[in-house]
Amino acid sequence: MSKTAKLLVVIFSTFLIILLPICIHQIFKRIFLEEKNKAVEIVLDFDDLKRLSIITKTEMPKLLNIFRRCGVRTLAVRLKEVSSNDFYQIIKINENDKDFDNIPFGSTVIFDNNIIFDSKIVIQKNLKVALIEFYKPVGFEKIPIENLITLHTFKENEIFKYSKEKIVKRFLRACMERKIKILYVRLNFGFKKTLEENVELVEDLKTTLFKSKFYLEHLDKNPYVIGSDKYIWLKKIISFLISVLFPICGFIISLNIKKIQLKFLVILIFSLCGIILISALLSSSSFLIKLEQFSGTKLSLLIPVIFIFFYLLFKHKYILKEKFHLSLVLGLLILLFIIIILRSGNYNFPLFPFEEDIREFFEEVFIARPRTKEFLIGHPFLIFGLYFYTEAKNNIEKLLSILFISIGFIGQTSMINTFCHIHINFIISSLRTIYGLIFGILIGYVLIICQKLLRKY
Repeated sequence: MSKTAKLLVVIFSTFLIILLPICIHQIFKRIFLEEKNKAVEIVLDFDDLKRLSIITKTEMPKLLNIFRRCGVRTLAVRLKEVSSNDFYQIIKINENDKDFDNIPFGSTVIFDNNIIFDSKIVIQKNLKVALIEFYKPVGFEKIPIENLITLHTFKENEIFKYSKEKIVKRFLRACMERKIKILYVRLNFGFKKTLEENVELVEDLKTTLFKSKFYLEHLDKNPYVIGSDKYIWLKKIISFLISVLFPICGFIISLNIKKIQLKFLVILIFSLCGIILISALLSSSSFLIKLEQFSGTKLSLLIPVIFIFFYLLFKHKYILKEKFHLSLVLGLLILLFIIIILRSGNYNFPLFPFEEDIREFFEEVFIARPRTKEFLIGHPFLIFGLYFYTEAKNNIEKLLSILFISIGFIGQTSMINTFCHIHINFIISSLRTIYGLIFGILIGYVLIICQKLLRKY
């Protein structure tokens, strides 16, 4: 074993002995917090109900009773419509609202577009603020973390594009995976039977939530208060460095091992240790409700891949003489990076033709679906690449094996990346990773068998 590898082993072992027990304890605290908080709240929009009342010619009291029987106890109302009735109220506030005297002390409010334009009134009246998912939060940094409650909804007119089944699935996924506590259901006026089908939608949502062990309850505080939110910038920097350096260190040490299985195991152990450290470090309230997020997602996904490609390339410098082969492999690698970046961001990059079916299958059968980057690309390519690297007969095969190993490292960086999304429930992330490993390893060994058969014949 080289001096570099020995030094890495010593540093890594020191980290394990000192930090892992502390980190595991913090992760268990987080899991307990995530698993015990199963209360969610279904909210209907009062303006939607008024419109439904007019369209269906149903009196408002009767309409409210219908939805009350479905389990709805909360309405989202405009500030000027705040009233005393037997429904809880979430007050919608926009920047044109000026008179806040009507807001009862301790109420829950929704600021239009997630922009808090008057934090003083929020603090003075101890208001609970809905943190709307997928909208950039502005002005939330001054609000006590226990006063922020996560909310999921559809954008205006977006719900018309979905069937009842897909609407219910989307809300359920938000609760199961991303700690959403308020489900703000906008009525779908695209249904043929407007009243009946919207009632069915709410009933189906309630039933589906119950089947998944959630229950309906009005929420007046953030249940995900844990850890410290101090030095967030430092936590982000350390987490980024761990996400980049740990898989690289694992690979460098694995080069001193001959057996393919042990090589993969060593790389995997380093990645898993990185996951434990990051999960513990970022398990604080702001990250759990996605007020703060891990920084450098795409860089942490790609830097180890790029490093390993060029590390192996310069380890076999004689390959650089084959300029055509090198240009071809570099072109393939760049193309792959572009696809990964587009698929990892908020772009409408199309799914593979079979991918939607695979996702549906995994969610139906296994609850959590593994990432395509892991089970279909990363793990299979890494296992096959490690094998092909030792079996390469010529320069082009050696170059291809380097490409396969580099591509395969997307599986390792993607695993770590999964756990950098702290707002995702830890158990869901764990299941995704385990399933990805199981199916990815199987596919990898199938590729090795196919290669052996090709060599033979």
